[in-house]
Amino acid sequence: MSIVEQEKIYNDILKYFDYAQNLLDVVQEQDHEFSKKQFDVISAIVENLEKIVDDLSLQYIEIIKNGYSEELLRKIRNSLNSISAKIEDCRNRILMLYGQV
Repeated sequence: MSIVEQEKIYNDILKYFDYAQNLLDVVQEQDHEFSKKQFDVISAIVENLEKIVDDLSLQYIEIIKNGYSEELLRKIRNSLNSISAKIEDCRNRILMLYGQV
């Protein structure tokens, strides 16, 4: 894999941080009765999401330095699954919040 490809993948991983920040920005810009509740829900999820992305970026760096291993690939799959689960959890919690109207 070329260095350009490696950098692209790494930058793609880092885009999850942008996604997390965008979630917080959107809620902070809103001014309605659910803004505070949304922020509480999203900030907790974003904190977990950022930790998972940190782990994923370190796992990717390990692949670049040491090559692939089954254990490392398992960790990466778990991290990606955790990211998907956190995003879905955020969506569901916000939908439940609006369902309480």
